[in-house]
Amino acid sequence: MGEFGFLPSEHGFAFTNSWPSAPAIEIPTRLGTLAIGNASRGLCGGMVFAALDYWHAGIRPPAEQPAPGSPLYRYVVRRLIESWHIPGGAARYYQWMNLPDGSTRVYARGRHGSYGYGDRVTARISYRRKIFRRHARP
Repeated sequence: MGEFGFLPSEHGFAFTNSWPSAPAIEIPTRLGTLAIGNASRGLCGGMVFAALDYWHAGIRPPAEQPAPGSPLYRYVVRRLIESWHIPGGAARYYQWMNLPDGSTRVYARGRHGSYGYGDRVTARISYRRKIFRRHARP
């Protein structure tokens, strides 16, 4: 880890967020394959979290863009999906998209905002860092 923290220009992936038009995930079922997402629309969230995982582990991320289906590609897709925090994350995202622009605080029942959410985010990042160091090796 660098003295000044994570710098995307130094610690991020060197390749672009440009992928072929193909399902991000294919899940085999008894009725056939279930295709989810379209990688050509980007895997940016997965790239961000995967790059941070490498950084926290003290490993330089690969410079070459992975081919669809390769271990690194699957890892980036998995981190993208984990970032959604399904099902609660999708519901929270939808709720936030319907809030008025600008910072809001929770003043009364029924009025929502992002005030106070930072502590929970910091705790999740710390937890994820511990899990990655123990289990997930890119």
